[in-house]
Amino acid sequence: MLAGSAMALLCAAGHALAGRGMFYRPIRSTMANDLHAGVFTGMWHLITINFTLSGIALFSWARTDERMQRPGSSLRNLPATPQPTSSYRCDLAARGSSSNGRDRYSGRRRRFVGAMKSTGRLDQGCIKEIHKHAFYSFDLDEQPSLLSFNWTEKSAGMTDDDYKQALREYARLIVQLRARRALIDLRKFRYRLGDAEGLGSWWANEIVPLYNRAGLEKFAFVLPEDEQPPPDETPAEPGEGQKFLTKQFGTKQGAISWLTAGS
Repeated sequence: MLAGSAMALLCAAGHALAGRGMFYRPIRSTMANDLHAGVFTGMWHLITINFTLSGIALFSWARTDERMQRPGSSLRNLPATPQPTSSYRCDLAARGSSSNGRDRYSGRRRRFVGAMKSTGRLDQGCIKEIHKHAFYSFDLDEQPSLLSFNWTEKSAGMTDDDYKQALREYARLIVQLRARRALIDLRKFRYRLGDAEGLGSWWANEIVPLYNRAGLEKFAFVLPEDEQPPPDETPAEPGEGQKFLTKQFGTKQGAISWLTAGS
């Protein structure tokens, strides 16, 4: 960006100084009509202004990006928010195949992006990664209104504060998107909670009310491989203070099947 800024400013200087003698004055002297001459002069100055503003804007963006990359920068540490242009994963075959299948998918994507920008709610479309962190990522499947929380093995390096921040971020998105189904995948969760009982109370007091306010209906946990899930026939029940059903599973597919049943 700095190179682009320098080039734009160089063009502005050349256009205003060297170009005035080489092009502007010779062309202007041939115009007998005052109106034509005035229009030409205005266009000439607009081009110079455009080059100048482009150079300043590119320089400002470059400096902002540089500050964001500095360790400890307040801009670098801003909380991430969902970006509508994140990666999509679609099964076009499941949506029907025809010669205009690609056009239908493009239309769905545009409608989903528009809905996210205007209302922050869910529309029908494709699975979308809306937030990625070293310790976790969030995936949105908008058709069944399912927001998935996927822990990574790097979570072994977390602190209790990191754990709380991750759950707050997830709850904030549940509320913002009005998601009806939630899934937390614990298969790669490696952090050992320092105060499990205290964090459990904190979760019940701070996070659960957010889920209730969002209108969450179903909540599924995919347990680590070394933990035995309850039998499939175990009924899903809301926990204390919860307005949503909760159930544990041994596989992600089993959890998704239960979450999306009847959707």
